[in-house]
This record gives sequence, C-alpha cells and structure tokens, in this order.
Amino acid sequence: MELRSGRHLVYPPPAQQEGGHRRRSQQSSEDRISGLPEDLLLEILIRLRSAAGAARAGAVCHGWRGLWTELPELTFWCANPQPVMSVLTGITRPSLDLLEINLMADWGKDWAGQISLLLRAAALVLPKKLIISILILPTKD
Repeated sequence: MELRSGRHLVYPPPAQQEGGHRRRSQQSSEDRISGLPEDLLLEILIRLRSAAGAARAGAVCHGWRGLWTELPELTFWCANPQPVMSVLTGITRPSLDLLEINLMADWGKDWAGQISLLLRAAALVLPKKLIISILILPTKD
C-alpha cells in the first residue's frame, strides 16, 4: 500500500535492526524508577511534601510500597485527625525530623479531646520538630 508521502506500507513490518527504536508496546516492562537507590527514592518522596502523596506513590509502584514510612519528614493535610492518628500509630521509625499536621476542624463539641488524642499519637513518633495548624470552623447551631 502506498502512503501519501510516497512510502510503502509493508506488512508484516520488517525486523528491527540493532540500535533501532522499538515501539513502546515491544519494550520490556522494566521498572527503572524502582531500580534507583533508596535514598534517592526517599528524596523524591520528600519533595512531594505530603504523606498521602508519598503513600499513593507506593500504591502505584510496587518497589515504593511502605517506603513513605521511612521519610524523615511527614506532612499531613486533612480535615479530620482520625486518619492522621491511625497512620502515626503504624509508623515504626524511631524519630522524625519534622511532623507537620494541618487540619480543618469541624468536629463538634469534642475538638479538645480530638486534639489531645492527636498529640498523643504524634508523641509516639518522637518528632524533633512538631507543627500543628488547626483551623476550627464555627459550628452551626
């Protein structure tokens, strides 16, 4: 079959010569990112500035699973302290350089109790520096 460019379409395509470009579907399914040294992978995850983002990276790439728990700095952005508390209790790292928690609170009347539990969970990871920002929204009566 002749194309508009004047080239001829040949089927089946000729065998690829050494050094030629292979089509993406023919490339091996090698995961080059997971082959990087662990300290470089951690540096990439640190730059995400989000514990949730780092954990999601582990869901996408098998070699990254659980790697986020080794981060020296963790930053959480959420509306509820419960998920943060459950994540912090699962971290086995002896201490963190930085633990930053940013919350938007609409927890009703027990917000003081929630903050107390959050501080206890934060104490489990022994952060060198702890930053907690809480925006308390007014409740609708």
